[in-house]
Amino acid sequence: MRIWTIALFAILSLPALGQQPYFQQEVDYRIRVRLDDSSHMLSGDVGLTYTTHSPDTLAFIYFHLWGNAFRDRSTAFAKQKLRTRSAVFYFAKDSNLGSYESIDFLARGETLSWSLDAQQPGYRTGPAARAAAAGCASRTGHSFVLKVPASFSRLGHTGQAYQFTQWYPKPAVYDREGWHPMPYLDMGEFYSEFGSFDVEITLPANYVVGATGVLETASEREFLEKKAAYTRQLMDVAPPQKEDNEAVARKDTFPASSPEWKTIRYTAGRVHDFAWFADKRFFVLKGERPLGLRPKSRYLGPTSPTRKPGFGKTPSPTSTAASALLRPAGEYPYPHASAVMSALSAGAEWNIP
Repeated sequence: MRIWTIALFAILSLPALGQQPYFQQEVDYRIRVRLDDSSHMLSGDVGLTYTTHSPDTLAFIYFHLWGNAFRDRSTAFAKQKLRTRSAVFYFAKDSNLGSYESIDFLARGETLSWSLDAQQPGYRTGPAARAAAAGCASRTGHSFVLKVPASFSRLGHTGQAYQFTQWYPKPAVYDREGWHPMPYLDMGEFYSEFGSFDVEITLPANYVVGATGVLETASEREFLEKKAAYTRQLMDVAPPQKEDNEAVARKDTFPASSPEWKTIRYTAGRVHDFAWFADKRFFVLKGERPLGLRPKSRYLGPTSPTRKPGFGKTPSPTSTAASALLRPAGEYPYPHASAVMSALSAGAEWNIP
C-alpha cells in the first residue's frame, strides 16, 4: 500500500511541476583586464547588466568567487582532490596558491555591501544590490585583483603559460528552483547564465592568445596571420615528429616578455562563459571547414610544429572534433571555433565560439 501511495503522489505531482513557468535570466558582460606576467597578477573591471525574466523580485544576487578555490587547503576543491587521491594541491607551496586579493562591487557610483556566504565561505557572495524586478535590468560593476594560482585545475599558470577559465566573479544561476550557488570543483559546476561578452585583454605584445568569441582587433588578426604563416613555413622545412606535447611544453623556456603592451578585444553573443589562454610560445594553424555555417577554425599549440603530432596539413584537432560534435547536433551557430593545446591541466580545451 505504501508503494502505491508514493507512486500515486508522484504522478499527481507531475502536472503541478509542469505548471511552473520556465525562464532564464540573462547576464551581459563588459570586461577589461590587465595581466602582469612578472607577478602572475590579473587586475580588471567588470561591467554587468543582469536582466531578470523571473516573476520573482530579487533582493540580492549571488556571485561565484571561484578563483578562491585555490586559496588554501580547506576549500571544497582541495577536499575533493583528496577524495580522488590527489595530494598535489594539498602539499603545494604557499607561493603556488592563488585567490582574489581584492573585490569591490559598485552600482550607480556607490560601493555595495556584501558578505561571504556563511555555509560556503570563500566561494560565493551576495552583494546587497537594489532589488531587481521581473523584466528589469540591474546594472552593477566590480573590480578585482586575482593572484593566478599554479596550474592545479582549469584556472592557473605554468611559468608564463596561462589558462583563464572560471576566472572572473560571476552570478550564480537563478531559476524556478531558486538560487544555485555552488563551490568550484575539479569535477563539477558549469551551470551559468547565458549572455553576451565584450572583453578587452591587455598584456605584453608578444603573447599569443586564444579566446572565446570573435577577435575584433585588426592588428591582432594580422599578428596571428603572421604566426600562422611562420608555422606553415616551419612545417614545410621538417615534418612533424611525435613527442609528448605536455612534456615538451613544460621543459621549453619562455622568451622574454615584450616591453610593449597590446590590448585585444573579443566579443561573443549568446554564450554562458568566456575563457582565454595566453602563451608566448604558441604556434598557430588556421583554416575553414564545412561545419554548417563554415566557421573559421584556429588551432594553437605551445611548441614547435615540427615536434607535435597534432600539427598536420589542416587544423585537424579543431575540424575533426567539431565535425564529430556537430554531426548529431546540427549547424554550428558561431562564426569561429578555437582549440588550444596548452602546457596546463586543461590542455586541448574547447573554446566555443
